[in-house]
Amino acid sequence: MRSLKESFRNASATDQEGDAILEPFPAALISVTQCGGHAHVILGEGSGLLRQLQIWVWCETDGSPFVEITFFPDDVRPGSNLKHEFLLWANDLQVRLGAQRYYVRYENVSWAFGNTQQGSGVFLVSDDLTTDA
Repeated sequence: MRSLKESFRNASATDQEGDAILEPFPAALISVTQCGGHAHVILGEGSGLLRQLQIWVWCETDGSPFVEITFFPDDVRPGSNLKHEFLLWANDLQVRLGAQRYYVRYENVSWAFGNTQQGSGVFLVSDDLTTDA
């Protein structure tokens, strides 16, 4: 979270009740999610590839973290090689988060985690799906 915030001028966060989460975000987010809650973070006025980024964080029942990162097409800055820039950005996030895999999809409310079949909305998967996430 700390390294993500560096690319944005402002940040705000709320918990599952809509109450503000105060900085420092890394410690506050861990506290909220370990207590069974979830957090919604909005990063704005980005200086990099994205102007705005939304992040949802919660803990799975086994205690492992789940992070969903959302942005809208209008938040993406056009570039001469957007595909390459996006892949670099996504791969960097994967490393920073320690994620084994990431999925990129367009909004589709019927999408189920791990479903990459035709019509699922997923258009990019970071690695081999034969290994567990």
